[in-house]
Order: sequence, then structure tokens, then C-alpha cells
Amino acid sequence: KHFSDVSLKDFSDWMRDKPLSSRTRDMCFRLLRTTYGVAGARGLYDVNPVIAAKSNQVLWTQVMSWTTPKAHPAMRRALADDDKQKICEVVKHWPDSRAVWAGINVWEGLRPDKFNAFDFEDFRPRFLFVRPELHKSALYRDAGQPTPTALHPAAVDLLKWYAPLHTEGARFDDVNGFVDATGNPLKGPFLRRPLRRNNMRRQWTLILKSAGVEYASPYSARINSINEML
Repeated sequence: KHFSDVSLKDFSDWMRDKPLSSRTRDMCFRLLRTTYGVAGARGLYDVNPVIAAKSNQVLWTQVMSWTTPKAHPAMRRALADDDKQKICEVVKHWPDSRAVWAGINVWEGLRPDKFNAFDFEDFRPRFLFVRPELHKSALYRDAGQPTPTALHPAAVDLLKWYAPLHTEGARFDDVNGFVDATGNPLKGPFLRRPLRRNNMRRQWTLILKSAGVEYASPYSARINSINEML
């Protein structure tokens, strides 16, 4: 019913024929085990083949060999604080000041594309307020209130570096956030021009290479941030 016209056998054959990462493979096995369990409870199968395969050491070894190595095995590795500091130092000397997103990202763990949507008003002293419409989760979108995210001191330092590069005389202070040369709140988009997704990924890769940091996906910074909070 849930697989529509796809049978369990078709799904199993697809797993065997298609190169899978260990993460995808494990997810598929959990799905198969649950599906066969439901089918068994309804009397459609006498044996759950996933459980049976795990009980056979030779068979399970063959099954586990289906895994295809990842192209970048360190994509989700943790970025050490020393690595984050190196990235921030490289960002401060990067020709395009919009690279500031990369330095902030290693501390805040945000989705890179969201930096194109941020305004100066979203950055306050010690906090970044994410507007409801920028959230993927309906829970936060429907809440109608910006969600505060604490700014790491290193991220604040990058904001202070970035302000005068974006607008002459502008600064980021510890009381009012972004202000212009006259002390009035700075308004407008955080990045002068939006960055395309492929450009952000290329920029990220080059920055890590220049910093001498082993490659890690931009998304890994988000995973690291969540793990640290937990």
C-alpha cells in the first residue's frame, strides 16, 4: 500500500544495484525491517528477512559490503575551534568581503543560503534574529516572532570587521548593532549582492583550502553547532 506499485522485492533489488552510502543503507534497512514487521503482524510473512539476515554472519557481511565509500568521508567531521579561527582569519583577508558568511557560519551553523535574505536589522548586539519567513519549519514560520540565535564572540568580531567594508563609516557596536556614520541604524540587505549557491560552495571550498583546513561541507558546521548545543 505504502510503496504503491513498488514491491518489497523491487525495493530490495534497488538497494543491491544502486551505490549507497552507509547512512542511506542503514536508513533503508530500518525502513525494510519496519515494513516487513508490519507485514508479518498482518500474517503476510512468517519471517522478517532483515532480522534473519542479521542473524547470519556470512550473509550480513555480504550485505554490508554493498556500501559505496563517500567521495568526501570527512564531510560531516567536526570543525575544531582552531580550524574555525583559521577560517575567520582567512575571511578577513578575502578579496570579496561577502565571504563574511563563511566565517559566521562556522560558529552559528546556519544554512548558507539564508545569508542572502538577512538584513542589517536582523543582527543585534549578542543575537541574530531569524525572521519567521526564513524558517523551513512551519512551527517557526507560524509563530510570527523572530527566533534569537546567540552570536559567538568570534562572529561578532567578524561583523565589526565587515561593517565599514560594506558601508563607509558604518560600524557594529555592542549597544545598537549596525549603525551608519551618523549613528543611525543601518538598513538594507546584509550582503551587497546575493551569492549564488554554487558560488558560495566554491568560495567555502577555497577558503578552507587557504586556511589549511581539511574539507568539510558547509552543512557540517550546522551539524556541529547543533551537537554543541545538545
